[in-house]
Amino acid sequence: MARPADHLTTHPSDGARDGLRLTGLTVGYRQGRTARPVLTGLTAHARRGDLTVLLGPNGAGKSTLLRTLAGLQPPLAGGVTLDGVDLTGLGPLERARRIGTVLTDQVDVPLLTAGELVGLGRHPHTGLTGALTARDRVVVDWALTVVAAGPLAGRPVDELSDGERQRVLIARALAQQPTLLLLDEPSAYLDVTARVAVTALLRALARDHDLAVVVSTHDLELALRVADMVWLLDRDRTLHAGTPEHLTLTGRLAAAFDTDGLRFDPVTATFAPDPPAVGTARVITAGRASVPDVPGPDASVPDVPVPDAARGALERALRREGWRLSPTGPVDIEVTALPSGEYLAMAAGSRSTLATVADAAAWMRAHAHDRARHPWPLRRADPAALATALRKLADIGPYFALDLAGPSNTAGPTGPANAGGPSDTAPLAGVTGPADTTSTTRPADPTGSACTAGSVGSAVTPAEVFSPVTRLYQAGEPLAAAVEQLAARMGTAEARVAASTLFLGYAARIWSIVLGCWAVSGLVPDLPADQLHATTTDGTPTHLRVADPRGWHPQGTIDPRSLATLMIDVVVDGHLRPLADAVRATTGVAAGLLWGNTASALVGAVRVLTRYTGAGGAGPARDTLPLAAQLLALPPLAGSTHHIVASDGRLQLGSVTRRSCCLYYRTPGGGTCGDCPLTGAPAATRAATRTEPL
Repeated sequence: MARPADHLTTHPSDGARDGLRLTGLTVGYRQGRTARPVLTGLTAHARRGDLTVLLGPNGAGKSTLLRTLAGLQPPLAGGVTLDGVDLTGLGPLERARRIGTVLTDQVDVPLLTAGELVGLGRHPHTGLTGALTARDRVVVDWALTVVAAGPLAGRPVDELSDGERQRVLIARALAQQPTLLLLDEPSAYLDVTARVAVTALLRALARDHDLAVVVSTHDLELALRVADMVWLLDRDRTLHAGTPEHLTLTGRLAAAFDTDGLRFDPVTATFAPDPPAVGTARVITAGRASVPDVPGPDASVPDVPVPDAARGALERALRREGWRLSPTGPVDIEVTALPSGEYLAMAAGSRSTLATVADAAAWMRAHAHDRARHPWPLRRADPAALATALRKLADIGPYFALDLAGPSNTAGPTGPANAGGPSDTAPLAGVTGPADTTSTTRPADPTGSACTAGSVGSAVTPAEVFSPVTRLYQAGEPLAAAVEQLAARMGTAEARVAASTLFLGYAARIWSIVLGCWAVSGLVPDLPADQLHATTTDGTPTHLRVADPRGWHPQGTIDPRSLATLMIDVVVDGHLRPLADAVRATTGVAAGLLWGNTASALVGAVRVLTRYTGAGGAGPARDTLPLAAQLLALPPLAGSTHHIVASDGRLQLGSVTRRSCCLYYRTPGGGTCGDCPLTGAPAATRAATRTEPL
C-alpha cells in the first residue's frame, strides 16, 4: 500500500534527506549540576533507507543512547540532527512528528483495540481535540497494512500474541509518519519465527518507505544477516560504526562479545560455545546443488544449495565437539557429504558411511572422546600436498603416472562423446599388462615381464575415453570384452592367460601409484574405486584418472604393520579383491594365481622404486623394502611367495619367487617373469632360510 500523499508535506525536500547524524554526542544523566556521562564522543550516521542495528554487551549504554535520541532525556554534550535539523531544539510535538519510537516498556491498554492503539500515533497531527479525521483513519489503515496487521484492527490488544502486539506497536509508530524509527529490543519477547519476521519487516520499512531505522537488539546473529549498518558499543563504551562485514573482518565484533567458553566465528558470523580443542577437521561437499539458487513457486523449497547447507550443518556439529576446522594441511578427521545424502567419515585409518547427519554428529562425538585420550598415527593428508606428490610420480615411470584432471570433461557437439571424460558404455579394453623396459631413470615395468605388444605410457590424448573402473569389477561385460581383446592381441586362445595378464598389469598400476606416492612424499592416496577412471586405449597400460585426490598422512609414530594394513585396505580391498572376484567369475582363474599376481606386482613396483634416481641423483625419500616385507606377510598375500626378510626387517628382493604361475609362458611368444617359480629359485635363495615353509 502506498504511503499517504500528505506525508511529503510534513518533512524536508529530497535535498535534505540526510538521515540521523551524531556529532561528538555525550549521553548520560544529571543529578543537580553533576553530569554522569555514560557514552562520550559518539559520531555516527544512520542513513534513510538503511536498517541500522545498535549492538553491544549488557550495560554498554544502548538504551541510554536510544532514550536520548528519542528526546526522553537531554544529551549532555554534542549534536544530533535529523535531515539536517537539530533535534535538541525541537519541541515535543515536532519531535513526535519526526521520530517514531517502540521502547521496551510494556503497553497495558486492555480496553483498546489494535486499530485504536495505532490511532494514538496520529495525535501529533490531530490538534487540540485529538479527534481523528477521515484522513487520519486512512493513515492508520495504511500503517496496519504495511506491517501486515490489517486483520488485527478490531481485536482487543490484550488478546494479541507477542508477535502481533509488536507489529501493532510498530504500526502505531508508523502512523506518526516519521522519518526516523527508534526501537529498543523489539524482538525481546518473541519466538524465533516472530523475531525473524519483525526484523525482516523493519528492513523492508527502511528500504520501501525511505526511513532511517535504528534498532537495538541482543539477537546479534540475526541482526548481522539483515543490517545495512551496525553501531557497535564495545566493552570500553566506544562506538564503532560500519557494515557488518567490516566489523566482522576487523575483529571488532569478536572483541566486543568473546568470553571464556564463547567464540565468535567470523566465517558464519555466529557465536557458539568454545569447547577445548580436541583436533582438526575438514568438511567436503561432493556433487552439485540439487536446489536452484532462486526457488520456484513451491515456497517450501529452501533457497540454500544442498552442499552449502550440508557443509554448514557438519561444521556446526564439528565445532560443538571441539574440532577446529582447517581447509588446508593435514587434519585428524574428514567428513564428506555425499550426493546420495549419506556421509563418509574418515579418521585414524578407518572409514564409515553414515546414513544421516545425526549419525555423523554421533560419530564426531565418539571420535572426539577417543582423540582426546591419545594421538592418532594416521591423519588425513593435505589435498594440495597429495596432488603435488601424485604429479611427481610420472617422473618415475608411466606405470606410476596418475592424471589428476577432473573426470567430467565432455566433448562439444562435434567431438566424440565423453572425450576425456567418463563413459558408461565403452569397454575397458586398455587394461593390459606392461611392456618391458630396462631404463633406471624412467623404469616402466613393475612386473618384470613383456606382457603386451603395445607401447608404454603414452600421454593421455583428448580422444581417449575414460570409464569408471568399478565397471571392470563386475563379472561379464565389459570385463569379458577386455579379456577377449587382450587375448586376441596376445595371440592366445586361453581366456585365463589373458585374464591373468590383465590382472597383473592392473595390479602393477595400482601398487605403483600407492607405493610410489608414499616413497616420495610419505602420503598414501585413497584412490576410491567410485572416483577412479581408466582409459580404453588399446595396447598401452591403463591411463588412470582421479579428480580431487584425497589420502592419508601417516605420522612418525605409525608402526610398519599398521601402514601395511592401510595399503592392503586401499589397494587390495579397494580394487584388486573386487577385480579378482570378477575375473574368477568370468574366466575361472584360480584365486591363488591372482594373489600371486598381486604379490608380483607389489614386488615389481618396489624393484622400480629401489632402482629409481631422480634428476638430482637421489632416489625416493623412503625405503619401501621394510614395508614390502610387511605387506607380503598380510592376507591375502601371505603365503603367495617365497622370500627372505633380513634382520633389519627389509625384504631381500633377489630372494622372491612366486608359489603360483601367471601363465604367461603359455602365450605364443612365451617368457617368464623375474620371480617365476618355473625357472627355479635363485642360488642365493636356495642357500638361505626362508620366512615360511616351501
